[in-house]
Amino acid sequence: MIASATPKCPQVTRLLSDELDHPLPYLTRLRLRLHFVICTYCKRYKIQLRLLRELLSTFHQHSHEIAGPNLPPAASDRIREVLHRANIDDES
Repeated sequence: MIASATPKCPQVTRLLSDELDHPLPYLTRLRLRLHFVICTYCKRYKIQLRLLRELLSTFHQHSHEIAGPNLPPAASDRIREVLHRANIDDES
């Protein structure tokens, strides 16, 4: 039976995470492949991890595209003043 020769799902998720940091031993990779034959959820999880890693590796290239509007200088000054007064009041 394949299930007895493969790791359980919680172990698979940990191994897949480890695999992102360093190569797994050949036998472990083979057991993971066997697990994917019987578990579509773990196979899907591996695909999602790979996609997330790929997207996050390119995030810094596109981060300027999602930056929101900046506060007007007057609003920043008002916030800074309120915070400054709050610190003075707390020290009294």
